[in-house]
Amino acid sequence: MIKNISVKCIDLWEKNGVIKAQDKESYQYGMELLLSTLINFMLMVMISICAIKMPMAFLPYTIVYVPLRMVAGGYHADCHWKCVLYTQGTFIGAIWMVEFMAKQTMLLVLSGLLISILVIWFLAPIEAENKPLSRDEWIKERGNSRKLEMIIGIVLLGLACWDKVQADFVIAGIAANISAAISLITAKVKQRNS
Repeated sequence: MIKNISVKCIDLWEKNGVIKAQDKESYQYGMELLLSTLINFMLMVMISICAIKMPMAFLPYTIVYVPLRMVAGGYHADCHWKCVLYTQGTFIGAIWMVEFMAKQTMLLVLSGLLISILVIWFLAPIEAENKPLSRDEWIKERGNSRKLEMIIGIVLLGLACWDKVQADFVIAGIAANISAAISLITAKVKQRNS
């Protein structure tokens, strides 16, 4: 469906002279990514409001998750709908898991955060099939992912210990970190099974 919408939109643009025929493929790929991202984001907003009853959870989750995935890599689905389902499933699952842990004890939440930091520290970066990294790029991305993860980890730890911060923001941020770690583990398992 996303691909069909992209093709129709780009065909219309070409027909109206907005783009050149030789650029259609690039624009179509970009349109697919844009639509997939918008669908993921809008679903996350709706799920935050309706399903998990934390209206702003999508915000700290996105702030933590997106930069981590950009530098650390992770699981890439083979079609847009699998990507949407995977992203929303890990969003809901991680939020509920951290919420459950928070109701037990803060030590459990901090343990989950520490484990996710260690997973990202040791597994990142994981390259995508269609975007292999040279040795130098891999070393650079490993350093970038470790630096970013340490900054995020320290900020989340500080926010978790600071009682003036809304708990939903901390839960969503820690859930995003755990989701990024799950994505790395999923990608590593997929690589080994290929």
